[in-house]
Amino acid sequence: MALLRLDQAELSFGDAVLLDRAELAIEPGERIALIGRNGAGKSTLMQVLADKQTLDAGQCVRRDALRVALLPQQVPVLDASVLTMIMLGAEAASQALKRYQALAESGDIGDEFVRAQAEVDALDGWTLETRALALCQQLNLPTDAPYSSLSGGRKRLATLAQCLLAQPELLLLDEPTN
Repeated sequence: MALLRLDQAELSFGDAVLLDRAELAIEPGERIALIGRNGAGKSTLMQVLADKQTLDAGQCVRRDALRVALLPQQVPVLDASVLTMIMLGAEAASQALKRYQALAESGDIGDEFVRAQAEVDALDGWTLETRALALCQQLNLPTDAPYSSLSGGRKRLATLAQCLLAQPELLLLDEPTN
C-alpha cells in the first residue's frame, strides 16, 4: 500500500499551472528525486505532499497516521537554543507530554489523564528529549548554543535533526545538497 498518493491533482497560481491532473504514488522504501528548472513547482509539490499546501482539485491521499517531515529550502529564523529548535520537530509529542505533566501535577488522574498518557505513549514522547540529545551528539551540534549563532551549514544540520526527531515515515528534502 502506498504511503502517499496524488490523484488527478491540479494546482495553479494565476496563469501558472503547476499540476495538471498529476498522478503520483510513493511506496515504502522508495527514494525519489524530483528534478526540474527553477520556478517549475518542485517546492510547491513538496508542500502539497507535506500537507502544507492545498490542491485546487484532485486529492492527496495519505496512509492513516502517516508521519511526514519536510526539510525546507530556507532554514528558519528562530531565537532559541539548538536543542529547543530541534525539539520543535516533535511538537505533537511535546504538547502531549506537557498536557500529561500538567494533569499529573494537578492530581487529576481521571480519564483525561489516561488519554494523555496513551497519547504520549503513541507519540513516543517519553524519550523525546533523549532522542533530541542523541541527534545533537550524532550530528555534533551544540545543544545550548543559540540556533542563530550557527553557520548556514550547521543550521541546515539542526533543521535536519528537527525533521528526524519526528521519526518520519516519509522525509522530503527540498534542495538537500545546499
